[in-house]
Amino acid sequence: MTCFWDGVMKSLNKNDFDLINEKKSSHIELITMLKRRKIPMINVLWENQKLSKKEIKEHLLAIDEYDINCIPGGHLTSSCDSFLLLICELFKVNIEHMYMIHTIKYSNTKEVRKTLYYSSNDKHFVFSR
Repeated sequence: MTCFWDGVMKSLNKNDFDLINEKKSSHIELITMLKRRKIPMINVLWENQKLSKKEIKEHLLAIDEYDINCIPGGHLTSSCDSFLLLICELFKVNIEHMYMIHTIKYSNTKEVRKTLYYSSNDKHFVFSR
């Protein structure tokens, strides 16, 4: 089950990757790049709240420890997901993640190029628009 990474790949286009001088390729290369390019999410609000230094440190550690070999088993998307926080920071985007009937917002406070919309339930994650 690679639906999380399928959704992320579908939502990011060539211009997004050009912004950070990277090329769009496979799931594994995307995750490897995110792990390599991880930066503190200092410009991201989650649900209109700034992340504490401790929370940022924990999210960076979660990204660092993410096992690429587990991609086929699925990504356990968190309500405050480390990779969505990083994508928001790195690609200068806002994210609205509709989980069941709840919208979870990730907001870039520095620069916003576009908003990515995802939706999910307890089994599936997709890029909505």
